[in-house]
Order: sequence, then structure tokens, then C-alpha cells
Amino acid sequence: MVNTSADSPLFALPLELREQIYKDVLFEPTSGTGLLLACKEIHSVAHKFIYQRSLIFRGQNALHEWIRHTPPEYLHYVTTIVIELHEVDLKPILDRPVSHTRNDSPPHLATWELHEKEIDKLCESMRKLHKLRSLTVRGLPRRPSYFYREFIDRFLKALGSVWKDLQELNLEGCIYQQSLDFLSSLSDLRSFSFDGFSRTSDTATLSVLAGLRHLTSLTIVSQPQFPTPSDSPYFGHVPLKRQSVTSEIISATLQLSSFAVTERPLHIPSPAMFFTPEVFTSLQHHATLRKFSTSLTYTPNSETLGSLAAFLQKSSITMLELDWPDLTVETLRTYTILSEKLREMWVRVTSISVASGILELIIAKREGGDATELRTVVLMRDNWDDGDSTGTNQSHSGLGEERAERMESVAHSKSDIHISPATSSDPAPILSCQMEQLQLLGIKLLWHTVSACHTFPRAII
Repeated sequence: MVNTSADSPLFALPLELREQIYKDVLFEPTSGTGLLLACKEIHSVAHKFIYQRSLIFRGQNALHEWIRHTPPEYLHYVTTIVIELHEVDLKPILDRPVSHTRNDSPPHLATWELHEKEIDKLCESMRKLHKLRSLTVRGLPRRPSYFYREFIDRFLKALGSVWKDLQELNLEGCIYQQSLDFLSSLSDLRSFSFDGFSRTSDTATLSVLAGLRHLTSLTIVSQPQFPTPSDSPYFGHVPLKRQSVTSEIISATLQLSSFAVTERPLHIPSPAMFFTPEVFTSLQHHATLRKFSTSLTYTPNSETLGSLAAFLQKSSITMLELDWPDLTVETLRTYTILSEKLREMWVRVTSISVASGILELIIAKREGGDATELRTVVLMRDNWDDGDSTGTNQSHSGLGEERAERMESVAHSKSDIHISPATSSDPAPILSCQMEQLQLLGIKLLWHTVSACHTFPRAII
């Protein structure tokens, strides 16, 4: 590591500006941590930003080990984590020595006791991250056992006592049999993401959400499929609720400023659960709603698109994201998606020709006196050949699990996603004229390239 840096103009900048530069560099997903090796001065100031990345823990043991080896003075920098909750290790029970005499009884260790100990250990580790504000809990991708479901229940109930200042909570995976009652203990919660299903009744769900006075962002990321009670003997003990978030509940949660829907059914066609006319009707009553985002693995029908257009025209939406297969300029034109109050739009494009058509429509609308508030357009794309000006990006046409996994990252906060300014050479010179026209009209054009990996800055542990 280099020790001298007095001659660098970087150190002539104010500390606040240098810290912002370090943070921007270290939060860039592709940058790595090489900046910290530049010199001791940079390392001493910038190392804290590594801990402010989104940290991903592959299981409880990974969290325990990381906390055990991390200096305590660094733990208070951690504000965002993702934890995958694994099954509790039952090896202590399986390895228990077998008694061959009636009088020789080994200490009894029940399965529930192991789960109790695991919860206690997990809470002990969690309390050391007392500055945590954002938590993502990933359940098992397969059907959970009874004991695992109870373990998740106890973990969620413990959140309020450990992280009472938690502001963002995302539940992923097979957690749809859980109760939502635990949310009442998270009084400072601002953002909540789950699959829209739980054991909680409609009335209780409404009561819980209404009690979260600071909740302004609700994201529904539906699972590919949901088991019914007859699918497994485990579900016989659980009053499994099919859908706990309904249009009536959405309508009653009046303080929302952001609403997002991701739907990824395994079988197409499949009935939509949340991207429906009923939901759009309920959202029209939200005077505070400013952001609406949707990511689908299917193309919505004409009735749904008509309801979406009617909702956008009546609402005060300023930020809109649309992402589904075969999203064309004709859809935007036919259903008048570009509302007057829209300031920022994210839209999926599957080829350069589609991108060009959408930009042409935006330019025509603006020059015709419409979409006067629009300031930013973000084109979301997969990697494509720059020379493809007419073909469709075939990698996006499939509706498999890879696309569904990619969409989950887009459904979250856009402030954490890396986007790049459009230039006359990216992705194709054919768009350069339209880019210049947009600039003259006061509209900034950006690209967001979606890859198979997540786009968030993070550290996997």
C-alpha cells in the first residue's frame, strides 16, 4: 500500500466531497475494493463504506462467523443485510449416544429446544448490528417443514425487540404461511415487500397495515405457485390463507407513496393476482401515490392495460416502471400510458428498434404539447448486439426462472441501481439523433442494462 499522497489533487478537496467520491466508487457493483489499496489515507477514511454495502449472508452460521471476526467498531456502519435462513441443524439430536440400559438415560434434547437455542443465538448476533435499517429475509425455495415454518415465525416475532428502528423489510421465498401480526412491533417501518399471502385474515391484515403509520412503500413479489393445504400433510395444521392483500386492503392503506408488483407464474397463461383492474381501481383513491412499478413474466391483456391507462390518467403518478415481454411502442400509444404528471419513466426494451420507436413516441408527444413534466427516461435492456437494429432480443422472450430472478432486483429502490447516461455510441448510433432531440426537449435518457446477476452493490458472505 502506498503511504504518500500529499501531491494528489484529490486531497485538496474537502473531506465531505472526498467521502462522497469514495462512497460512489465503492458502491459501484463492478468496481471492487481496489480503491482501498491506493494509500493509507484513503483506506482509513473509505473502509467504512464497504460495511455500508448490502451484505448477503448465506445462512445463520455465515452471519455468526462474520460478526465474530469483524471488529466491533465496524459493526455500527452496517445498515443493510440480506440473510438466507437455513433449516436448523439437527445433528446434536442425531449424534446423541444411544443408551443400552434402562437406567442410563442421556440428557434429553428436543427438536424445539434446538430451535429455541438457534433463535437466541440469532438474536444475539442481530443485536450487535444496532444501526440496521434494511433487512431482507430469504426463506427456503422449497416447501418448508413444520419446524422450519415455526422457526421463521419466531424469528419474525423477534424483529421488533431487536431492531425496533427497522425501516425496510423484504420477505422472499416460502414465507407465505406466516402471520403478519409481527409487523405491529415495527412501528418505524417505511417499506415492506412480500408475496401478498399469509395466514392473517383480511380484517387483521388491514388492521396491521393501518397501524404502520410510517409505511409508504408496499411491494408485492408473487411466488411462481402456491401450495394448497392438501399438497402436504404439514399444511393440515395451518389455516393457509390464499391472498391476504386484496384490492379492498390496498384501497384502505391510504398513506402509500409507492406501490410495486412483480408477478412470475410458472405456467402461462395464468390468472393475474395483483396486476388487475380491481387493484388499479383501488389505487385511484391514493392521493399520496407517486410511484408505480410492475415487472411481469407475461404480457397483460387489453382489459388490464385499459385499466392501467385509466388509473395513470386519474392518478398523480410521477415515476412509472413498466417491464413485461413484448412491450411495444404500440402499447404505449394505444393505451396513452404517458400521463401528464409523469416525470420519470422506466420501460423495458427488447431491441434497438423498439427503443427507437418508444423514443420517437416520446419526442412526438412532447413536441405536441403532451408529457410536459417528463424529465427522465430509463430504458431497461438485456445485453444485446449493438448492430441489431431490427431483431428482438431473444434472451428476453423466455419466461423461465432466470428472468423472474432478475426482475426481483428491479422491483426495489431505484436509487440503488446503477444506470449509465446514454451517448451517441451506446448502444447504437441509430439512436443518436433521437438522443439529441430529447436533450433539446429537456429530457435525460439513461440505460439500465439488466444482467443475470443482481445489480445492487453487495458483498456475499
